[in-house]
Amino acid sequence: MTPFEKILQSLAEVDLAVGLMLILKWVYVAALGIYLAFALIVVRQVGLMGKTLDGAGLNTVVQVVAWIHFLASVAVLLLALGIL
Repeated sequence: MTPFEKILQSLAEVDLAVGLMLILKWVYVAALGIYLAFALIVVRQVGLMGKTLDGAGLNTVVQVVAWIHFLASVAVLLLALGIL
């Protein structure tokens, strides 16, 4: 194998690894996007539950926790976009 062929071979291997990492990055971002949708659905369901059930002070606490969960999932998605 000539030196030129060795260089081409090493470049092809690097491109393959970079391509796989890029695909894996977008798989992670897509999964976090799906999780963000789940967190939004949780907020919606907690709101509907609060309208249906009459709890003394528990509804407010559960709604606050649901919103904190949603905001944390947004922060994780943004952090992943920044890091990855």
